[in-house]
Amino acid sequence: MSIVAKLGPRVWAKVEAADNKRISSQTLPEGVQAVLDVPYLEDGAKEHLLDIYTPDDFEKPLPLIIDIHGGGLMYGYKEINKNFCYHLARDGFMVISINYRLVPNVLYGDQVRDVLAAFRWIAQHGAEYGCDMERVFVAGDSAGGQLCAHCTLVNNCPELRQIYRVEESGLNIRGVALICCMYSRKGKCAFINGAAFGKRYRKHPEYEGTDLKKYLSADYFPPAYIVTSDQDFIQEGSVYMEQLLREKGIRHRFRNWGYNKQEPIEHVFNVAYPDREESVQTNHEITDFFKEI
Repeated sequence: MSIVAKLGPRVWAKVEAADNKRISSQTLPEGVQAVLDVPYLEDGAKEHLLDIYTPDDFEKPLPLIIDIHGGGLMYGYKEINKNFCYHLARDGFMVISINYRLVPNVLYGDQVRDVLAAFRWIAQHGAEYGCDMERVFVAGDSAGGQLCAHCTLVNNCPELRQIYRVEESGLNIRGVALICCMYSRKGKCAFINGAAFGKRYRKHPEYEGTDLKKYLSADYFPPAYIVTSDQDFIQEGSVYMEQLLREKGIRHRFRNWGYNKQEPIEHVFNVAYPDREESVQTNHEITDFFKEI
């Protein structure tokens, strides 16, 4: 077992305690209804559940945002993004927030297959819940941002679908929001490679499949909104993504918040604290960007 896999549970236990404290102190906005714990795979696993949020009393098909939570690929669950999802829904969207299995219990490729399974379920059942299947978007924060970008690419690229042993989901993803995304400056999966891909990971096809510089193209990747800040401890991942999208000629919008000494604008600030001023502006920019598309 890698050092990351051994030490991860201690680190993430502290993060979970902080998340629970944050969540218990927040008040959910009114005007949103939720359908909780819908299985996208019928195996009884809590990691294969999703939540569906819609504005109260909506009367027509709604554009959809699929939200993928962060947690370094090793931690997290859909409920830590609940407040964020409520705010997106109040902007006139259906929001579907998904769980997925976590490293080190599974490898990164299994997480990709989980997300694609959720995509497939949504393609088959989204319209039943009132989703406009012609207006589907994906958002993700931190590791969820990496999965958002990469799984969208896998969904659209035949070569990557073969590498990850998945079929096309049937989902037409029109745009993505990458929030403080977890990519290294080399454009591959960051930080926990041994735990996420196993021993000798550098020769693993699924690790090589995360190489954005090799696989990213306008043919397979939709317009993207990217947000980070000078106080985001993995800011370099978002900066790299912006540079690469510019090189590839892919439509995008880049928001980098500066340094705020009094109230730090830290990693995934707009997801963790969607009520603060910078978060409200950022989240409106995300939904406005999707509406433009």
